[in-house]
Amino acid sequence: MSFWIICLLIVYAVLMSCGQILFKLAANSNGYFPKIHSAFAAYLNPYFLIAITLYFGLTVFWIWLIKFVPLSKAYPIVAISFVVTPLLAQVVLAENLPKDLLVGSFLIITGIYLITR
Repeated sequence: MSFWIICLLIVYAVLMSCGQILFKLAANSNGYFPKIHSAFAAYLNPYFLIAITLYFGLTVFWIWLIKFVPLSKAYPIVAISFVVTPLLAQVVLAENLPKDLLVGSFLIITGIYLITR
């Protein structure tokens, strides 16, 4: 697998993590329409709309990416999002990271390394 494909897969994973943070921000937000008390209000939330748009674009990007690399090689690299998402949650949302997460993250990164070498 080429260096550039690996880089693109990592970019994909990081953007997926950003989408997760946007979904969490949407969940935590009252939105800009507090008088609408229904599930419909969530669809008007800017964080939600940005996240959905991002995920749509990432879906197209993913389909393009897997034209060049076997899914069995590409998908495990996307597991980097399991490392990036909690780190972003700590930075953006001030969430605490359990110490076990560091051990698990190291194992994920080691596994990705073994798959891509």
